[in-house]
Amino acid sequence: MDFLENQVDGYGEDDEAVIWHHKKFGYREREPKAFSDLAEGKNQPKRGLFRVLVSTKMNRMIFTAMLICFGIVFMVAILGGKDNQGSVGGVSCEMSAFSFGDDVYVSVSMKESGRKKSGDSKEGDGILHFNFVAVNSDGEDSDTRNADFDFTKLSDDVCRVTFRNYEIALIKATVSSGGKSISLSCKVESR
Repeated sequence: MDFLENQVDGYGEDDEAVIWHHKKFGYREREPKAFSDLAEGKNQPKRGLFRVLVSTKMNRMIFTAMLICFGIVFMVAILGGKDNQGSVGGVSCEMSAFSFGDDVYVSVSMKESGRKKSGDSKEGDGILHFNFVAVNSDGEDSDTRNADFDFTKLSDDVCRVTFRNYEIALIKATVSSGGKSISLSCKVESR
C-alpha cells in the first residue's frame, strides 16, 4: 500500500479537511487609509525626473543645492583664466609653443586691454620684459631666453623665441612691466 493512496488532498481518511472561507475586500474596512489608497491606486508615484526632484521639500532643497553647485562650477570654468593667458601693464598676453624638427618655437601674442593712449601713460609703460624657461620631459629646466618688447612702438604684436632642443615638453614665461609680473605656461605641441 502506498503512503498517499488513501489520502485526499493531503488529509487522511479519518481527518476532516480544513476549509478556508475568504470574503473579498472585507479586510479593507479595518486597514489604515494610506494602505487602502495605495491598494486602490490613488497614491501613484510621480513619474519623470523633474517631478521627482521637486515632489517634496527636501528634494527641492537638494535640487536647488545641485543647481547652485553646477552654476559655480560653470562660472569658474568660464571666467577662470588659462595658464597660457594673462594681463600685465595694460597688455593681454597669450603664449603658444610648438615643436618642428629639433626646434621649439614659442610665440606670445599681445593686445591692449583697456590701456589709455601713449600720451597718458607713465614712463616705461608698454615695455614688457620676458623671461622664458624651457622645461624638458624630466621636469628640469633645460634652457632660458630673455627678451624685451616695446609694445607702443612696434606694429607686430607678437614676441617670438626659438629653442634648439627636441626634448622640451613645457615652456614657462615670466612677463613683467612696471613692477608687476605674471607667469604663463604652455605645453609644447608636436607638428
